[in-house]
Amino acid sequence: MEKKGSNDREEKTTSSVPSLRSAMIKGSLWMVAMRWSVRGIGLVSTLMLVRLLQPEDFGLMAMAMIVVGMMDVMSSFGVDLALIRMQNARREHFDTAWTIGVIQGVAIALVLVAIAPFAADYFREPRVVAVLQVLAVGTVIGGFSNIGVVLFRKNLEFDREFRFMVARKVISFVVTLACALVWRNYWALAAGFVTGQLGGVILSYLVHSMRPRWSLAAVRELWLFSQWMLVINIGNYLYDRIDEIIVGRIGSSHQLGLYSVSSEISSLPTTELIFPLSRALLPGFAQLVTEPERLIAAYLSTVGFVALLAIPAGVGVAAIASDLVTVMLGPKWMAAKSLIELLAFYGAIRAIYGGAGSLLVVLNRLRFLAALTWFQVAVLVVGAYYGGTLRGVPGVAEAKVAAAVVYGVMLFGAICWATSIRWRDIGNALWRPVVASATMGYVISVSHHAIFTAPLPSALVDISVGVMTYTISVLVFWQLAGRPHGPEQFILETCVARLKAGKQA
Repeated sequence: MEKKGSNDREEKTTSSVPSLRSAMIKGSLWMVAMRWSVRGIGLVSTLMLVRLLQPEDFGLMAMAMIVVGMMDVMSSFGVDLALIRMQNARREHFDTAWTIGVIQGVAIALVLVAIAPFAADYFREPRVVAVLQVLAVGTVIGGFSNIGVVLFRKNLEFDREFRFMVARKVISFVVTLACALVWRNYWALAAGFVTGQLGGVILSYLVHSMRPRWSLAAVRELWLFSQWMLVINIGNYLYDRIDEIIVGRIGSSHQLGLYSVSSEISSLPTTELIFPLSRALLPGFAQLVTEPERLIAAYLSTVGFVALLAIPAGVGVAAIASDLVTVMLGPKWMAAKSLIELLAFYGAIRAIYGGAGSLLVVLNRLRFLAALTWFQVAVLVVGAYYGGTLRGVPGVAEAKVAAAVVYGVMLFGAICWATSIRWRDIGNALWRPVVASATMGYVISVSHHAIFTAPLPSALVDISVGVMTYTISVLVFWQLAGRPHGPEQFILETCVARLKAGKQA
């Protein structure tokens, strides 16, 4: 009887593996679709708003959102991540998390109102005071969001989270656009933020039946889960925003608006589109943590695949920056061209090493990752300050690219230290996309405006030439390298399988 019971348990465990794998794959696809949809709505919103508003409107909102984001991350316990990681989260954990969210929202609002005059002095922009006071209302409202929506991610119900997040983004988009058509100033952006918070809270109670109650019973347990992630998240936020903080100080609201929009546009093909793919593999890394060889193989495959997409995307955006600005933003944004060229390279570099942090988290190297994160902040602060002092706003962008290179090298070094991966393995995963992308960039620069001079057809031709050149170059270098197992082989095999399936159908 004991043997039979053991076999039954083994069969049950084995049969659950395909189910778990299927759920993870579907969840990953929904997560990527959600990120792309939300960012797609944001891109459409930006492209429409840049025609209605001025660069200084975006700059003023960026100043205010820097302060809001800083207060938010510095007071965040990361309770949603703690609930997801806890295997046996109980009702008191969710109630405590919701209570913390309410307290956090009110506390942030009070701090925003208190420091608004100091923020205005720092940015030398008195209008920031009124904007921060309005945004403070939004933070109070947002704190009441239903904590039950965290269960969507915890239970791998990403289709429900997808609908919730997209609906909230649509509400904010519609309100912002309507206000921009009427007001034609920065208040439309502020109204979109507050309405997005209000819409998100209402939707959170409509899509989930949980009704949280006031409680602080599980504060200690949640803190034990969240303390190191809090340190890491604060460092990551400062790294993402310190360049805008410095630009807001040394430049005007007009210059910060140019920098902020340039950063958003240049990052879309890389950080905002490639990162969801790399993050979607985190559950897979976690499943392989007890199998070091397979974990290493999976990580190197991820590096190669992301590099194959991210590097040419960054180089391509930089190569067609002039036409891109003219077509997407309009002539009043032409000063953004040089910034987009620089920040596109930053996005590509960061996408390449993005998976390294996830691997260190899986390997439980949180303290080491926290130290590296804060080191990169220090490097960027020093570089951006001196770069901005010597060369103005472009110097800040150059410093951000340089800091990304330094941090990427250190992260890869940390991976080599924590695993059996060697620098040669990382080089083998990166050299073909790097050389092929350089070839593509050179060909685009030589053939630019050879057929059309109008921005839109010229950009379309450059994109077509770039895709063809990059594809041929990658395949040639792959052949010269002896056709190693990697993303090129996977893509070719997938394409061949799809062609065969199409012919059979």
